[in-house]
Amino acid sequence: ALMVGAVALLGFVDLDAPALLPVDVPAPGLLLGLGFFLAEGFVVHLQLRRETQSFSLSEVPFVIGLFVVSPGALLLARMLGSVPALVAVRRQPLLKVIFNAGYFLLDAVLVVLVFTAVRGDAVAHDWRTWLAAQVAGITAIMVGTFAVAAAIAITEGRMPPGLVRGISQLGLPTAFLNVSLGLVTVTVLDTDPRAGALLLALCGVLFLFYRSHIRLQSNHQSLSDLYAVTRTVDDALERGGAIETLLARTADVMRAEHADLVLGDTNGACTRFSWRASTGELTRDVGAPFVRLRQDLLGERDSVLLTRRRDREALERLGGHREVLLASLRGEGLVSGTLLVADRLGNVASFTEDDQHVFEALANHASIAMRNNRLLERLRVEIVEREHQALHDRLTGLPNR
Repeated sequence: ALMVGAVALLGFVDLDAPALLPVDVPAPGLLLGLGFFLAEGFVVHLQLRRETQSFSLSEVPFVIGLFVVSPGALLLARMLGSVPALVAVRRQPLLKVIFNAGYFLLDAVLVVLVFTAVRGDAVAHDWRTWLAAQVAGITAIMVGTFAVAAAIAITEGRMPPGLVRGISQLGLPTAFLNVSLGLVTVTVLDTDPRAGALLLALCGVLFLFYRSHIRLQSNHQSLSDLYAVTRTVDDALERGGAIETLLARTADVMRAEHADLVLGDTNGACTRFSWRASTGELTRDVGAPFVRLRQDLLGERDSVLLTRRRDREALERLGGHREVLLASLRGEGLVSGTLLVADRLGNVASFTEDDQHVFEALANHASIAMRNNRLLERLRVEIVEREHQALHDRLTGLPNR
């Protein structure tokens, strides 16, 4: 649908229009393609449940291309530079490459149309031209936002709450900074093309800033989610269903497809509870053995991170997962069970050491919650027994009159 819409709008673009500000740079189209390749190959990612929204510096070569080459050359550089980056650098699956290719073309066509319409007949260094570039940047962000929102809504059957607001709050300031940097680059290229190389360092610093900001935002969100899990599980202890709530919220916080809890009792028997985010169902395997492999993997550690690159055999024995976070649950100083999450949602992000720290905190709370759950169950049983004793004769077992 994105590709069809882009092709339909392509007829309104004057592909052979002359460059607004020709510069004395060899092969500008080739350099733009290289710029798009680098911008799309090295991005920062924002995880949105199963999908990942990527933020890049692509607005910078976009703005430069709006000034220094024809619209046709800009569209060609966008596609020939961006799509190979998805395959060679980010190694996206074919379906996602096709989706992004359609989005890139639609985005590029709309940006050219908006820039041309808003600029009118203004010259390159007129304020209306700069305003047109900023409006075009906002257009690019909004097209990407709604494309991602539509993709998530189709794959998950619903629109995640706050999705558009969350992307827009981060994307709009990012687009403004990127477009501003692109306009500065155009001005510098018009003055002395050799000085454009100095702006590459600024682009690198800006990329590192974006990545640090996303990481800080993710850590802050993890702390908020950890507090929410603690409160939700505590509430579930009072009304029942603590295990299902714990696994569902743990999978949600860790953005994992699978969450698994194994609990042992004093007799050595074990029960495994498994939760899958894709189905939203809890399964229970009564009498499941306490898998020796988990104890061996943990050893004396509180948690362990297993990845496909270095722990392929262990992952296969655990169920063929791509990656696993495993933590021990301790009660009264002894290991009473294990908590496991597997397979990070999406195809970009993986579990990190920061995720492992958050998971350890979740496991510590799970240990307390399960201990409290056992105490509540014993209390409920004791209440029922005492009520039965109060209403029945101790010798005969018959109801009292």
